[in-house]
Amino acid sequence: MTTLILLTFIIFSILIYYITNVYFLIILFLSLLLIIALKNISLKGFKLVFIFATLSIIFNLPFLNILDSLLIGLRLLIIYFLITIISYYLSIKALSEGLSNFFFFTKKRHDIELIIAISLNLIPIMEDELITIKKVLLTRNFPFKIKTIFKNSKIILTTFIVNMLNRIKEMELVLKTRGYD
Repeated sequence: MTTLILLTFIIFSILIYYITNVYFLIILFLSLLLIIALKNISLKGFKLVFIFATLSIIFNLPFLNILDSLLIGLRLLIIYFLITIISYYLSIKALSEGLSNFFFFTKKRHDIELIIAISLNLIPIMEDELITIKKVLLTRNFPFKIKTIFKNSKIILTTFIVNMLNRIKEMELVLKTRGYD
């Protein structure tokens, strides 16, 4: 069932760029927004997606008319809302099982499922590490301006990579103790 949901999402994400009916897209956008509001689904990262959609509208303005540029941004937001709703209803285990079914042609589908599950579990760990690094730097009075971040990017990236490698080593030990090679 999860594989069917993911396959439908992939097909819909491709086909949405061929839908030209403005009213249909607006109704779809509003209905997805209503579902998110009624279920109290967290829109984590919406600010960044909104900025990305706005930038895509602005960058498309020289090449397309205003309506087509706005529709591109609207389609991006619709896909983001769909991803949010799907990730709300499906667990990481269900997502990894569903995605591994796309690799039906290989005998190592279970290994692929494990890799997908680990990858999906690493996303919040990476976010936690970045927040921890930011808090540590703020306690040391590190000014968070674009210039200083790029100037000291070596320190930030080194700390992030070392912390992530330590977390990965911990996950490897856990997997080895559970019998995975």
